[in-house]
Amino acid sequence: MRKASEGERPRYTVKATAERAGVSTHQLRLWERRFGLLSPRRSRGGYRLYSDDDVAILAYVRAQSEAGAVIGELATRGRNALLAEARRQPPNVSLPSTELPAASVGDHEALLALLEAGDAIGFERALAQSTLPLLESLLSFELPLLAEIGRRAMAGTTSVAAEHLASSVVRRRLLHYCHNLGLPRGSRPVLLCTVPGDYHDIGLLTVLAHLLTAGVPVSYLGSNLPLEELEGVIERWKPRAVACGVTAPGVPATRALAERLGEIQTRTGCPIFVGGFEAQRRAAVFTEAGVELVDDAAALVAKLTKRT
Repeated sequence: MRKASEGERPRYTVKATAERAGVSTHQLRLWERRFGLLSPRRSRGGYRLYSDDDVAILAYVRAQSEAGAVIGELATRGRNALLAEARRQPPNVSLPSTELPAASVGDHEALLALLEAGDAIGFERALAQSTLPLLESLLSFELPLLAEIGRRAMAGTTSVAAEHLASSVVRRRLLHYCHNLGLPRGSRPVLLCTVPGDYHDIGLLTVLAHLLTAGVPVSYLGSNLPLEELEGVIERWKPRAVACGVTAPGVPATRALAERLGEIQTRTGCPIFVGGFEAQRRAAVFTEAGVELVDDAAALVAKLTKRT
């Protein structure tokens, strides 16, 4: 029988392995179960132990995923091939791309020039140059950049087309991140939606990414959800909570909306949270209706995870 190499020796717990590879414990378990990327052993006490090879594969797959690769496609290469690639290439090196644009991630004007030229590929490649993990890049740079582009569009110094193009790229990157996290198991998910008349869902997708990273079961119901549909889903699915995005300025009849959400919350016993630009602007209206307002995605995640 072949003697195990030093890299194959089981030594790390689930938590230690996840920390070393830069992933969540939920991601680790999902990628192991769904894609068979890892080869843990059992300790005498029955705990799963992972090797340095497992850590290297996880870190490599995470880096490639953040650069735009699909984990399911990476997994088809097989464990041995991925390990060989991980050893040849440092884990934080992204997939090579051709003709990267001159724009640096920190250069707003160069990025705006790409958007005004309709160069979505160049814009996304420029964003992918960030050395930050994808979610951190989204939160610390890309979403603030979208806010800046939105302000310029409202002032007429940037075209609305460029604003929409930027939103579509960032939205795709958020969805890619969420797709690779997978959905945690759980019988009582948190429901996410935007209210009737509101199609702005990027903030809500950020909440989705935060919750999935925390291993919280989520059902994303999309934009412009009729309130009667929301109430029916709450009654049938018995969710842990509901988070509604209220972003679009001048959402029709905000006071009536707040009162209706308060009624649904009282009738179903399900906590309803709201967030977004319009919710912040009309905070008093929601407070009067007994609907809790949250400042940002991190605050909402903190409240929801306390209820698990």
